[in-house]
Amino acid sequence: MDVDLITTRDGSHTLDVPGLKERYHSIHGAIQESKHVFIEMGLCHFSSESLSILEVGFGTGLNAFLTFLETINQEILINYHALEPFPLPLSCTIKLNYLKLLEAVKFQKVFNLMHQCPWGPAIQVTPQYKFQKSIRKVQDTDYKTEFELIYYDAFAPHAQAEMWNEDVFVKMIDALKSGGGVGNLLRQRRCKTDYAEGWIPCTKITRTTRQKGNAERYQALERNQIFEFLPASTLSSIFPFCLGWKPFHV
Repeated sequence: MDVDLITTRDGSHTLDVPGLKERYHSIHGAIQESKHVFIEMGLCHFSSESLSILEVGFGTGLNAFLTFLETINQEILINYHALEPFPLPLSCTIKLNYLKLLEAVKFQKVFNLMHQCPWGPAIQVTPQYKFQKSIRKVQDTDYKTEFELIYYDAFAPHAQAEMWNEDVFVKMIDALKSGGGVGNLLRQRRCKTDYAEGWIPCTKITRTTRQKGNAERYQALERNQIFEFLPASTLSSIFPFCLGWKPFHV
């Protein structure tokens, strides 16, 4: 997969994939997007002293590294498992400027280790942060109540349609522990064309049932509001409650 290194508006790098007409992050800011969607709207919603996180789409390693930084700033133990069926070459990841912008250059070895460590076995990066990555597609997993939080960071539907269907999200719900949630962002510019008749996951999805094939019974939680997991044709009315998204009409 050919990728081009580009600079987003907050100064941080992302990767453009011409063949898919897609980028790894928002052009408005890679660091800004990841912090908001996965840290502020995901990790920071939990107050427990330990947390198991599944990331679907390791990519540049930005989400994993931001999560590691949270273990430095807070007294929290993280067990982090990342899935990535299409790993980036080290020749690409060594060019990323995240550490400089985050004023975290002293943790360069940690960032390098995440990309260079073997795929498969878990490694104890620090006493507070355990890391594991797998070259697997989420469709090939069978997790059962193992994670409090899932970072769902797949490409948009036009680029990875197979990642945005009910079967995949049933797997995500099954992987969650009680009270767990899924953090993700689908950019508004993609929604109208790709999801006119499909299903859109809300910013945070909580597990309320294990009954497969009944997506309407899965509920979304945001700003203390409970919403059903709804078809796109009726979802626009709840978009104001989903931070990072904007209302649209289909």
